[in-house]
Amino acid sequence: MVISGANSGGQPCIDELEVYAPEGDRNLALATNGAKASASSLLPGYSAHAVEHLNDGEYGNARSWIPATTGEEWRRSSCPR
Repeated sequence: MVISGANSGGQPCIDELEVYAPEGDRNLALATNGAKASASSLLPGYSAHAVEHLNDGEYGNARSWIPATTGEEWRRSSCPR
């Protein structure tokens, strides 16, 4: 997924990424289900906005991901099948 901060005028932020199977009862992107998140960068100096917060199952800005720039950034999650 590529996120462009230029459209919003600021840095993008993702609170929690969720991906559900057609059955809709299991979040395939959740770290506790085996998914591993990675991203192109993270906002330096702010531990509240770490890559691992993308899919930790906790909601709120205090556990979100913010990239280092306002340009095109990416994040990826490797989901188990």
